[in-house]
Amino acid sequence: MGARALGTLGGGLAAKVSTAALLAGLCIRPATARTDEPSVALVKPSLLADAGTAAPGGSFRLGILLEMQEGWHVYWKNPGDAGLATAVEFHLPKGLRAEPLHWPTPQTFRQPGDIVGYGYSRQVLLWTRVEVADDFQPSGPVDLRADVTWLACKDACVPGEKSLVLRLATAASPHKSPSVDLFDRWALRLPVEAGSSPLVAAWSVSGAIDPTSRSGRFACSITWKSPPARVEFCPAAGTRLAIDGAEARTFGATTNVTFTASRLGPPGRGPGVLELIVVAVADGKRHGVIVQIPLNGSPRPGPAPGAAPEVRRSST
Repeated sequence: MGARALGTLGGGLAAKVSTAALLAGLCIRPATARTDEPSVALVKPSLLADAGTAAPGGSFRLGILLEMQEGWHVYWKNPGDAGLATAVEFHLPKGLRAEPLHWPTPQTFRQPGDIVGYGYSRQVLLWTRVEVADDFQPSGPVDLRADVTWLACKDACVPGEKSLVLRLATAASPHKSPSVDLFDRWALRLPVEAGSSPLVAAWSVSGAIDPTSRSGRFACSITWKSPPARVEFCPAAGTRLAIDGAEARTFGATTNVTFTASRLGPPGRGPGVLELIVVAVADGKRHGVIVQIPLNGSPRPGPAPGAAPEVRRSST
């Protein structure tokens, strides 16, 4: 029996899905569709570690590898105008602590109806670093568990979920696993802060959310050391922030990104900073640059009226 799809991403949508609705955590179902391909055949999840043992006082990388069939994709932490974010929940023994999940620079998917989504095709490794306590002394091998859910989309969307288990031996010193090279490759695909990017010469940000209207217009300008072939952007907004009217324009070596940010939910709550991922496509590769945008205005004094905007320069 075929898996039931959540909706079509083409003709099934009569109009563009509200960004605010998606960022508020709503799953839009404009139409239903069916596919004979089960979710497990579309996305293959695996739980991997870059160490073969959990050594007291050490650390290792733990991740979910998702392998998608040709033409299918899953979603980033902000799915965009339509979709559902991939979710990973780790369950670790006492004495092991996982850091926040690392998300590689996403791709941009454009669908009919001016629908934009952010995610991954073919393959992606979502990983974390696990710290092992100095006094970690299990009596035998330890089981690491993870629950992962995703939405795989092509012409239709199919939800999937899987509970995974990885058993590690314990030893006084760590031992590498065959997955080390895989983790190293995906670590190179993480976005980096603008001040650490070798591609960025300078950048500036401006704008603030008005406390009365709970909305504001923002601008981010990046000057590249060498003009990229193409530039995209992905706002890492959460469920308490809506991004609308966003566009990016590149003139020579400078890219200007503008958008409107609006707070959702009860007053007095919500993030103070928006993380914007600006993606430069150069030499056939995607380079993610993180720009942190204060939503309530810059914490430092801004330029005097009529003066040039503040420009932060990278250390490279």
